[in-house]
Amino acid sequence: MNNEEYYMALPFDVSGSRSKNRFKLELLWGVSKTLDIYDTTDFIVVFDYVCDIEIHTENTFEFYQIKTHKGEKTYSETDIIKQKKGHSILGKLYILKDENHPDIKLAIVSNAYFKDDKKVTIDVEELELSGISENSQKTICASLKSELGLESINLNNVFFINTSMNLNEPQNDIAGKIVTSFIKIKGCEPKKPNDLYRLIFDTVSGKACCELVQPSYSQLLCQKGLTKAEFDGLLNCHLDIADNSVELTKEYINRGFNYKERRNQKAALANLYKNLQISEELKNKEIEIANYVIENHQDLPNSFEDCVDYLIDRFSSTFSIEYSALEIYILIVLILKRFEEGVYDE
Repeated sequence: MNNEEYYMALPFDVSGSRSKNRFKLELLWGVSKTLDIYDTTDFIVVFDYVCDIEIHTENTFEFYQIKTHKGEKTYSETDIIKQKKGHSILGKLYILKDENHPDIKLAIVSNAYFKDDKKVTIDVEELELSGISENSQKTICASLKSELGLESINLNNVFFINTSMNLNEPQNDIAGKIVTSFIKIKGCEPKKPNDLYRLIFDTVSGKACCELVQPSYSQLLCQKGLTKAEFDGLLNCHLDIADNSVELTKEYINRGFNYKERRNQKAALANLYKNLQISEELKNKEIEIANYVIENHQDLPNSFEDCVDYLIDRFSSTFSIEYSALEIYILIVLILKRFEEGVYDE
């Protein structure tokens, strides 16, 4: 059974029966997790299908069940194996485990600490249950065997995560984290940060609120999942583009290309603008080409398109391989628009 077949055979819950506040904190924790993993891998975050929050990567899955406690309470093994309405907290999570997919991660996430029969684990953010006391492990395994009708239980890759996020009032934590993460990712502050927060929250809410059973894995990811590229697109909507030449470049793109080309070129423009804030190599390349244009503009071709082609022929081979032909093309268009606007006259 491959990963897709395994996943589509799992029990799912699209009942939408939770309180509004609980639903909101689950989504915001998912946003927080998305920010945490942004630079680590390609991913799709699925909101509220098999589990509260899911991370799908090329090779495996991670499932997170969000639980809160008010005050300073702890979770003990008794709390996570106590059965309510058919399943315990851990039992509902453990049924997602498959020994043929050992890399799958299962986790209970809480603002409370975990307490086994010996101590409260206040010094471990992510506690693997295979590492708690032997007596507590035996208690958990015996209970899960009885609850789920299994002959053996493996607590490897099953975690209790203590989160520092304020799960009782999560919006303030996440609004601030979005801004700090945006600066780290994009190299500048976001334009209208409150609007960015609402855009992200409304997007993931729409994913989570789709309560239909999905007929295929691809359809599931489309309806319930947020890809890394989609998330990056939300961030790009709030790049603070103060330079009018960027808008002029967009206008140029809009006038001369079909929909697919326009979409790709605007994505390249947003990526270049971000990199121009943080990449010394790209900044130096802009300066090099701009200086050439300033010194030789009288000898350049008369038409804008011919001028772009001339500069591409002259400079494309000087770029490192990480820059695509499309990005080089857009950068040269941007430089010429900045030259037109007198940006380099200062």
